[in-house]
Amino acid sequence: MMDDINCVWAPGKIYNEPDSVRVNDKFHCLSSLKRLPDRIGFNQLDSFVTTDSETMPNFALFINPLSREDAQNKILKEIGEIRSEVGTESNENRIDKLGVKLDKLRRLKQDIVNEELRLFDFGFVIDTESSSMENVVSQENRVEEFFSNFKWSNLKFKMKRSLKSVLPLGTNYSGESVPAHTDNILAFFPFLSKFTLDKDGIYLGKDIYTGLPFAVNIWEKGHYDRLVFGQKGSGKSFLTKLMIIREKLQNPDMPIMILDPVETPDGGGEYGDLVEVLGGEIIKLSTHGTENIINPLDPTLSENVDQAVDDAITLFETTFEMSDEEKGLLNTTLSKLYRKNTSYDDDGDLRIEKEPTISDLVEEMDNIASGSLSDAEEGGHLMSFNRNQDSPSVSGSKTDLAESLKLKLRPYTEGAYSSLDNKTNVELDNDVVSFDVSTVPESHRPFFMTLVLKYIWRETAKSFEPKMVIGDEAQLLMDLEMTAAFLERYVRVVRRYHASTVLISQSAMDFMDSPHGDKIMENTMMHFLLYHEHVKDDLKSFYNLSDDEASLISTPQIGRSFVKVGDNRAFIDVDATEAEHEIITTDPNEVRNKFDMDKKG
Repeated sequence: MMDDINCVWAPGKIYNEPDSVRVNDKFHCLSSLKRLPDRIGFNQLDSFVTTDSETMPNFALFINPLSREDAQNKILKEIGEIRSEVGTESNENRIDKLGVKLDKLRRLKQDIVNEELRLFDFGFVIDTESSSMENVVSQENRVEEFFSNFKWSNLKFKMKRSLKSVLPLGTNYSGESVPAHTDNILAFFPFLSKFTLDKDGIYLGKDIYTGLPFAVNIWEKGHYDRLVFGQKGSGKSFLTKLMIIREKLQNPDMPIMILDPVETPDGGGEYGDLVEVLGGEIIKLSTHGTENIINPLDPTLSENVDQAVDDAITLFETTFEMSDEEKGLLNTTLSKLYRKNTSYDDDGDLRIEKEPTISDLVEEMDNIASGSLSDAEEGGHLMSFNRNQDSPSVSGSKTDLAESLKLKLRPYTEGAYSSLDNKTNVELDNDVVSFDVSTVPESHRPFFMTLVLKYIWRETAKSFEPKMVIGDEAQLLMDLEMTAAFLERYVRVVRRYHASTVLISQSAMDFMDSPHGDKIMENTMMHFLLYHEHVKDDLKSFYNLSDDEASLISTPQIGRSFVKVGDNRAFIDVDATEAEHEIITTDPNEVRNKFDMDKKG
């Protein structure tokens, strides 16, 4: 590396020719931009900078803003020159072209006066280099072909001096520049954001740097999961609802299932109004007063019976603690209960003789406690959990363990949650469904959220057609190790069935601080990072954010989002139509006004 640096700063040999300069064993030929075309496509340098590094020329951009007064004087001078040319010109076609140019300059002057655009001195120097002049000429031809609409000037007799322009000195030694306004300058920056406009993609907003539309077709990517992170009031629910609407418009038959744990001032879920507008169905699940039941012990809600045992234990662990001995007894009881009530047919499909309930679980526990389980069965299951020092200890006989567990399960058979002691009766008759668990007490939301995701898994696995699954307030599942592990497995499994899981959380750190959440982030295709008051170093590192990008994220701006799609990155302002905005707004004042108008209506 040191030798390379010395070759740049203190080369051994320099041969200066009118049309080239030779530094050590390499020939250099330099050109500068002489005139911009009338129209410049955005991301003008995109394919240029991604060319094979061994053949891509060196180049340098120099951008010096002019004051508004200097910019106006420069334009007025050019207008005066064109007027003089018109006065001496006799060719009508030429006069017409000069008139068009004059109109453009007048509009540019007005935009600068109105501060809608700025004017810059723009220098663009290209250095084609190679070990032979033949290759240098070949590279120059490629550059001219790439910039076919641009006017270039060979820096003849200024090669040695101009070569310093492409060194990291920040000075344009060529002395050549052209006037360029803001939109011209933006066209040369693929470095700020990667322009994304997928075919058949859904439009989400405008790139904050270029003003270009940002549209993504997630179904053409390697996989389809999405993460939306943002503090309360950042616009993450607004963005998610916009995605739902536009995905549905793009594919009207696409099933959409929403897990909605967010309570709103009018007492409904966050997504209720949108679901009704889409002609969907709201399935309210609660601890009381609801006819909709999802049975926690329904074996069809898991991949297999063994998994159903683990899932049931996970569910109960969200609401009460168990010792290792209690987990062992619960594992034993559930395994025996499922073996008694299920079987597999010749094709390996699960057959339900009887769907077990929590009351059946308690009854089976009594049978085990009374000694009806053989010693071999007992040893095989009771010893399947290793003791954890953090687990509460319950010592004593099987009867003592059973009585302890029955006491903890009593709310599900006799108490506030006894509605769960029934068979699953929820059936999906609509392609847009919201599972509203917003009225569930906070202590039981992880239980109900996990239960709903188990049900959604079953429905998802029925077909391989594209479908969306929305999970709001996902941080509630990240708070517990067992539900975080369940969520990681769930996302991985439903992906096989062409499902796009959209998880929404109030902070990216909710996921980064969990090993399971971290894996979900690493394996998710599309990330949205809205306002975070504090952007921690771990977050900056994961998303490879510069200090300026981190500053944008930590600056309050509703609806502004950093977006990562695979290797592509952008900052966008989320953009909705007036009709969409009215449906999906989460602004408290707008929601209150809408609620008051609905009451009056």
